[in-house]
Amino acid sequence: MRQDFPYDEILVEFNRLVEIEFNKGIALKKGLIRLLDSIAAKGIPLAVATSTRRARAIEKLQKTGIFSRFDALAGGDEIANGKPAPDIFLLAAERIGKAPSSCVGFEDSPAGLRGLHAAGIRSVFVKDTVEPPPEILAAVWRRYSDLGEAVELFD
Repeated sequence: MRQDFPYDEILVEFNRLVEIEFNKGIALKKGLIRLLDSIAAKGIPLAVATSTRRARAIEKLQKTGIFSRFDALAGGDEIANGKPAPDIFLLAAERIGKAPSSCVGFEDSPAGLRGLHAAGIRSVFVKDTVEPPPEILAAVWRRYSDLGEAVELFD
């Protein structure tokens, strides 16, 4: 790192801007509540596997009002290797007491899809902003334009 680079100042400003955006509110992905309702009605355990630090993820999920819908959470600060390594997904599966092969993971990023595949978890791609390359999409189990469409997986 360059000695004259104002890393500390930039980090403070970055964190300030993140807080401003966080306090504006967090939008839920289209179809999420419909999918969560459907899964809950069937008694299927749910976990969140996020690169976000555990405490921050809990804060975000509480702010959106959906934290209580999940049985477990695995945060990025609880694992040795981040996505695309399978660590976060394996920890989430362990926390709900399920074998990875019996789980389904929802992802919108190439790194997450790679991680699900490496974990042996069936992957569902729901596009957000990035279209993964064809070689990643080739390993995807299902693909939907929004989370609500994925309700059919649990019927």
